[in-house]
Amino acid sequence: MRPSDGVAAAEVRTLAQGEAVRAFYHANDHPDGFRFVRLLDPEDSTGSKAVIGLSTGWIPATVAEDWNPDVLKSSSDAPERRVLVRLHGTFADAYQQDPAPVVGMYWRVERNHIRPIGVPQPPAELSLLVVRWWDYWNPKSKRSRSHNVANEEMLLDVLQGPHSPQEAMHEQGGYEVHSAFIRESSDLKRVGASMATSMRGHCRAGLYFLWPTQRPAQERRLAGAVSESAMLELMQCMEGEGVRSCWPHPSGLYRQLAGKLWTAIASQDHPELRVPLTVMVDVRTWRSNPSGAAEAVTEELRALQTARTGTSPGSQLRGVVKLGFSWMGEDVRPFTGLQELEKVLQQMLDGCSDDVVCMVQERVEVVACEFRLICCRDLARGEETVTWELVRMRQKPAKQGCLDSSFSLASHDTMTAAETAAMLFGGNRAVVEAAEAEVKRLGNLWLQWFRDQGFGTPGPAFRLDFLVARPTNPQEAPEVWIVELCECGGSLCGLGHHPRTAACLNECLHVLGRPAGRPPRSLPPFHPSAEHGRGAGTGTAVVKAAVAASQPSSFVSRLLAVLCSPSGRLTVRTQISEIGPVSTLLGGPRSTDTRKFWRCTQPSRWLPLASLPEWPWSMPGLEPGVCLWVPRAPERKRVPDLPGPHRHLRESEASRRCFPCRRVCGVARCNML
Repeated sequence: MRPSDGVAAAEVRTLAQGEAVRAFYHANDHPDGFRFVRLLDPEDSTGSKAVIGLSTGWIPATVAEDWNPDVLKSSSDAPERRVLVRLHGTFADAYQQDPAPVVGMYWRVERNHIRPIGVPQPPAELSLLVVRWWDYWNPKSKRSRSHNVANEEMLLDVLQGPHSPQEAMHEQGGYEVHSAFIRESSDLKRVGASMATSMRGHCRAGLYFLWPTQRPAQERRLAGAVSESAMLELMQCMEGEGVRSCWPHPSGLYRQLAGKLWTAIASQDHPELRVPLTVMVDVRTWRSNPSGAAEAVTEELRALQTARTGTSPGSQLRGVVKLGFSWMGEDVRPFTGLQELEKVLQQMLDGCSDDVVCMVQERVEVVACEFRLICCRDLARGEETVTWELVRMRQKPAKQGCLDSSFSLASHDTMTAAETAAMLFGGNRAVVEAAEAEVKRLGNLWLQWFRDQGFGTPGPAFRLDFLVARPTNPQEAPEVWIVELCECGGSLCGLGHHPRTAACLNECLHVLGRPAGRPPRSLPPFHPSAEHGRGAGTGTAVVKAAVAASQPSSFVSRLLAVLCSPSGRLTVRTQISEIGPVSTLLGGPRSTDTRKFWRCTQPSRWLPLASLPEWPWSMPGLEPGVCLWVPRAPERKRVPDLPGPHRHLRESEASRRCFPCRRVCGVARCNML
């Protein structure tokens, strides 16, 4: 026997065909990647295509073929060391819609996950309810791994990655997972008291991987989007049945964060928290009189600005319109003046119900970047202890319906402190340090605000986003404003998921007033994610090494900091305006075509700047010894020849197995749309 089997050889006995046992089933072990679920209600007559039932846990079964440990020990060529069983129950897969559910399913299980009838079954330490989107295979959902609820890899990180429930309890079979694969909002009504009754774990927790929205159009367009009212009703129902909401948060706190309901109250009652002044829009009033409602909102915002600053704002009010329960910065639009406000409100509220959350917020001018605190509740160190990591985000132009070129949003690209100073604050590190200190000071104030509002310390994770505006005087500290309280499940901004996953497991096992079955895990440190390119800060180390070799002018140092960004990609097109015209910097009109250099197919290596082909690097103060690290260009895989209807498939998925296509044409290696 293998040591990993977890069962001493003396305790392992022969299993005979037809013997009644219990087997520990894990749906993700399917060899072709299917997710078969043992249905909670096989006789469901609602006509819904949602699949709801047990995806991990102990299931009654029958041994389908003899299993003898002596044969395995005597033969190193044994074809299969696992036990073949026939699982009892009705099974279905949300993606592969068979004409009828499968009654009884053959499955191979590790021997230590087999318990003959009469042998005590391990107690379930944890029961998880996972409410998720049904389409776990669509390649279009493979982006944004840290925060896309429709991305299967994000769920795998939380449920079976490092520091997850599977890593902690799978070997002993000490947990179970009940999954609800949802196709539309109406499917949420099928999850209720009967599901709570079937969860037999000592601790019961709900994880909700969906995006609640108040816009029906977004439900139809965005994978993973469901009705806000239906999702929060389900969360409250399960909480009433004793199933604690541990991802993203309890329903009360989640509604405050996702709906941005905190902004207006905090901006007016707590000026020390640095929230831009915000006014809520009464949608019913707006529908009856759009012009009057827009004017009333404008006057209220002006009055708040006058009360705060003591001076009257200008004639043209500049602000931002936002919708609650919106995702990835989609429903954020700037405006200038009353007429633009009316137009933006008309665009954003068209087709929305009267209970949609809409707000108008004063605009923070001259935004340089965003600083974010990625926070995880660290129960191993205390009930109210939070571990955080500060990241700095570049800005990008707003694209969706925005004609104001001065308005920008945070991008996905991170910066180090040195890069932030070089690109945005004229190399003044003191300004960056002052902004970081202010962000952390405000972070502590917000932690106290959560406690004062009765939410306690949010867990398992959350994010605080701050706008950093350039000071009018370069010697002054920049202005810092809170712009978002992001719920658990938001982007990790290039950091790995391990601290968040460990915090989620701690949260699921943490029950106040009840002795815990196991102590909370210490959170691992934050590290750059492997999926985030070269990781934050790598580019800066290269720049420092190059600059130290020849001590070029500060002008050249700033240029190199822009060129050698952490993502390994050119950022001159968006950041060169901070330094000067491209033709001046790079020595002539030929150098303005930046694409020639960054599509270089040569391997990664150090190159003298003067030796780069087609680039006349005649820059003032640039010594010949200065070198630049050229990243290796990504290799493009050749698309395999696919028959007939598969010729249009994307090359990025060419190496993956596509089981629907195999069923149709027998192609074992192709991809899907």
